Amino acid sequence: MLVLVDDVPMLSADANDVKWSFLPIENLEQVEVVKGASSALYGSSAMNGIINFRTFYAKSEPVTRLTHYSGLYDSPARDETKWWGKNTQLITAGNFLHAQKMGPLDLVIGSHYLLDDGFRKGETEKRARANINTRYRFKKADCLSVGINANYMETFGGLFFIWNNDSTGANIPLGGVDDTTSTLSNYHTIRYNIDPFITYANKKGFTARIRSRYFNTSNYNDTQQEAFAELFFGELQLQQRIEKWNFTATAGMTYTDNGVRSDLYSSRKSYNRSLYAQLDKKFFNRLTLSAGGRWEQFRFRYQDEQSKPVLRAGANIRLLKATYIRGSFGQGYRFPSIAEKYIRTQVGSIVIYPNDSISSETGWTAEVGVRQEFAFGKIVKGYADVCIFRSKYHGMIEFEFGKHGQSSDPFAGLGFKSLNIGNTKIDGIESELGVELTINKNLTVLLGGGYTYIEPVYIHFDSLIAERGTTSFNILKYRSRNLFKANGEIRFKKLSLGVVTRYNSFMQNIDAVFNVLITGVEHYRKENMHGDWVYDANIDYAINKNVSVGIISRNLFNNEYADRPAILEEPRVWMFKFTLRN
Repeated sequence: MLVLVDDVPMLSADANDVKWSFLPIENLEQVEVVKGASSALYGSSAMNGIINFRTFYAKSEPVTRLTHYSGLYDSPARDETKWWGKNTQLITAGNFLHAQKMGPLDLVIGSHYLLDDGFRKGETEKRARANINTRYRFKKADCLSVGINANYMETFGGLFFIWNNDSTGANIPLGGVDDTTSTLSNYHTIRYNIDPFITYANKKGFTARIRSRYFNTSNYNDTQQEAFAELFFGELQLQQRIEKWNFTATAGMTYTDNGVRSDLYSSRKSYNRSLYAQLDKKFFNRLTLSAGGRWEQFRFRYQDEQSKPVLRAGANIRLLKATYIRGSFGQGYRFPSIAEKYIRTQVGSIVIYPNDSISSETGWTAEVGVRQEFAFGKIVKGYADVCIFRSKYHGMIEFEFGKHGQSSDPFAGLGFKSLNIGNTKIDGIESELGVELTINKNLTVLLGGGYTYIEPVYIHFDSLIAERGTTSFNILKYRSRNLFKANGEIRFKKLSLGVVTRYNSFMQNIDAVFNVLITGVEHYRKENMHGDWVYDANIDYAINKNVSVGIISRNLFNNEYADRPAILEEPRVWMFKFTLRN
């Protein structure tokens, strides 16, 4: 899945990953999720779909929102993992948003702060963020608008990577917090992006957009892993809509320049450019067809260029009044990131080696789905959605353990390295259900949920692959086969009560070396071979149309669980919320 903010990829220059805490949630208008292959319009990272965060724009009336949170970490399920004794680990956070039209200028400003004592020893966080969105609409050329969006965040904290053991040291970093062998990294990070844009849209359905982003990351720390990265992104997109023909044609080009200076990667540069086009046509208000293609070219500085065309096609049929059938197929082409190719670092006793010879991974994904909307009178309405999918990858890139260094290196050169692990396949089925019950004007009940099953395997599986993992059967590492999520909300007059639950089945296959290198991993996994159920709950009460208060509990039943080896997730958290809006 590719993550975008206002239709522009929000990926870091070094690791091509998403910095989730940097996303301006306080300035959020809506979240768009597009399933299935979307590589033609958005690039190879969108082979399985996109998540697009759209920020707020000023409306006809000014909008102001202020939210404050205060809370604490409860005692963990096992007292032996509570290292803070009788002290209290606190969390305080707040969000602010103001949006207003001032003649031809639209202005939105937002801010966020977080003070988190943490529940893992040494893993604290102090974070502040500020952002601004502007758009100027020309009076004499009402088809034209320009603007600049910007987001700035500064963070101080500690990064916990591996526990000391699975009992009294489960929430204490390997090596403690003061010793020179500590795996804890204390950091100071500055991130900001500046997004200039120009939009021309006439009344004949023609739109031209120029979108750009400068994304800067500076990461200072005390573990000789500092990194300074810059990303320049530019896109020209042209679109023509012909309403009477129910036809849309989209074409464009992009250019990305990544630059990194780091203790981890040395000084590196990479470049990406692309051309793309897509056609969408609706027939008889029942059938929508979509087809597109993209050509991408990529290279690291001082190395040869790599390029490959990718294709995408999709169809959506309204079979009955509220029954829809869809299908999509898309190819993908993912280039290795600077981190995957050049990283060299060490965390405790674990060494990660570079791989200058790693190659790009290719593949395709396809899905077929059915969506049924329903309603029973004025009381019940909802939808059900089921789809099956398959993804195949050639030369999939993952970190693998092995002898990658010299005999003089730690553990005689044993460590992790980013490799093309071979050809893989992921089959699955996904289902969703959403129901809204309007009992009367004072009482509404919302119910929803989804279940996903995947079968992730190597296409060519042998005993050598099995030896590197913790299973003798064929399954990719670090995957949960079964995922489930459900939510329910009751709204009664000024009161609302919500509950969310999620389930991940046991992660059957991990790198076997973790059982040897890290104390407690093997024991903890043997004792916790069940899946993990986690529940969150909240109560909100609207004092009046402008003020509301609430109580939030994350991990309501205080379940102990681990999403990856050698690190526990948070115990129960209690939060008080105060919201003021105009």
